[in-house]
Formats: sequence, C-alpha cells, structure tokens
Amino acid sequence: VWDLAAGRELATLVGHSGLVSSVAVTPDGARAVSGGKDGSVRVWDLAAGRELATLTGHSCPLLSVAVTRDGNIAVSGGDGDGSVRVWDLAAGGEQAALTGHSGLVSSVAVTLDGTRAVSGGRDGTVRVWDLAAGRELATLTGHTDWVLSVAVTADGTRAVSGGGHGSVRVWDLAAGRELATLAGHSGLVLSVAVTRDGNIVVSGGDDGSVRVWDLAAGGALATLTGHTDAAWSVTVTADGTRAVSGGRDESVRVWDLAAGRELATLTGHSGEVLSVAVTPDGTQAVSGGRDGSVRVWDLGTGTQVARWNGDYPIIGCIALPERPLKIVVGQRQGQPYTLKLRGEDNAA
Repeated sequence: VWDLAAGRELATLVGHSGLVSSVAVTPDGARAVSGGKDGSVRVWDLAAGRELATLTGHSCPLLSVAVTRDGNIAVSGGDGDGSVRVWDLAAGGEQAALTGHSGLVSSVAVTLDGTRAVSGGRDGTVRVWDLAAGRELATLTGHTDWVLSVAVTADGTRAVSGGGHGSVRVWDLAAGRELATLAGHSGLVLSVAVTRDGNIVVSGGDDGSVRVWDLAAGGALATLTGHTDAAWSVTVTADGTRAVSGGRDESVRVWDLAAGRELATLTGHSGEVLSVAVTPDGTQAVSGGRDGSVRVWDLGTGTQVARWNGDYPIIGCIALPERPLKIVVGQRQGQPYTLKLRGEDNAA
C-alpha cells in the first residue's frame, strides 16, 4: 500500500509466487481477490493490508477472477485444467468446480444478482453456470476460435463475448442462444465492455480499432480509430457517455460514444498500456502499463494528475469508490498493491 503524497510504502500484499494475472474487488471496497500463475486465488483485507485466505484447487495458472455484487462469492478460470471454480469468500473454501471447457478458460464474469457466471474459453465456447446449484446451464457456440473476453449486461439477460476472427457475439442467457454476431474487427477481439444500461457494447481489437455496437439493433454505431496498434483494454464510464482504451502504442484514448469521436489522447507511458479503469464518478481514468507505472488522468482536462512507478508490468487495475482515490493493481512480479493517491503527479 502506497501513500503517494508522502511518497512512502504503507504495506505490500505478499503471497503469490509469480505473475498476478487478475484482480477483482468487492463492491464495498473492503477486500480484493487475486488470481495468480501459482494457481491460487488469494483474498486480501485492503484496510489491514493482509491476506485473509489462500484458496487452492486449480492445477494451472489463473487468468481471470470475478466477484459477486454481495462480495460473498468469487469465480475463477485458468490456463489448462478447463475448470471454472466457485469460492465461498466468507467460509474461505471451494464451493464448486464447474467442468465443461476443454483447456484454457480465458475470461469469467458474473451476473449482477450473483446467481450465474459466464465463462469464455480457448475451445471457442461461452458457458453459463448456475452458481448455487454448481451446474452448467448452457453451452453457447458460434465462435470459431478462442473466446478472449466476456461481459454481462447489468440486468443479467445478455452476455457479450469477443474472440478470434474479429467477431463480437451477443447471447440471450435465458434462452441459451445467440442474438447477434457483430463483425468488423479484422483480428482478435481482445476486450469487451458493456454500458450500465445494456444498450451499448465497446470492443477493442488487435487491429487497433475500438468499435461501438448497438445491442438492441445488433449493428455497428461507430469505428473509433486512433490507436496505431492493438487496443488491449477498454472500459466505459458509469453514465455510458465515454469509453477509455489502452493500447500497444503506449497511449490511453478517451472517446465520446454518442458522437463517435476521440476526445483526448493521453500520453506518458513508455510501454504498452495493458489495463484501464474509470472511477465510479467518471471523472478520472486509471491506466497500468508494461513500463510498471500506474497513471491517473483527469477526464475533464485530459491531464495526468498522479503517477506511481513500479518495477514490473501492471496487468490489472481497479479504481475504488473512495476519496482520496485508492487503486488496486496486479503486477507481473506477483504482488497486488493498493495505491492511495492524494497529490498531483506523485511518484513513489
């Protein structure tokens, strides 16, 4: 944990051996859940800066974790054993091992009501799971290559997935069927995000484009160009008016979704931008890069307001609903950090 105003370290969350591949935070901001290359899921008390539990069961490196809205359940998927595992965070143990994927599970998401999980895998399938019953509800097929990213609409009725061969697909979770195939990317779809009202999906691809899609009509709204290489990560503001993307070209870009145009290009990273997040109030964006830095940007002015420099690539970042701004990040060294930012352009 870092106090950037004082420029001193408050705590380091140590436990994983190797890469921390994914980090999620409970909605109350009290705990973080991380998945690592060591195959473990770890639960952290952010206020105390200590580990609460080590959850083991996967026999492979983990790639994705997600937490239910009530903070009681975590879901994880990894690179090899084909399982999606469900963890009881209160009891600190495994609730279910959900099998069905053949091989790598690249992305997991949970519905807002916490009843279902959605996973995407290298086998090209999207699978829907009943978390309470610990069983598969549907196998959604249509992708012809691996599924790299999944997201769920806030009302829990639809899932969106992105993967190989440039397609974004929309799924009806109750009926277990495909609603639309959104084609336009000329390569892998690396990241997808859905606006809170469930009307818009934003996707980032290795073709460098960020694309905006109308979920109701099942068609394209805009192709946002500016990145000169892959758009690794995309996210949207809570009000659904803007998107933020991070790219291999070392830039963070801010987009007006209604007008379909770029609002700002935010530069400062000296390596590709691997992850982006937006604060709940939509005023600031956070980016993590291969250069080991975490940067905070004012979306109103397009200026950098804070910075933390580490020694290893930042592969995930989450902005908590707190003031002063607190950020949870995962880095390739194998330690999650909590960063508390108070000053302008601070560097630890």
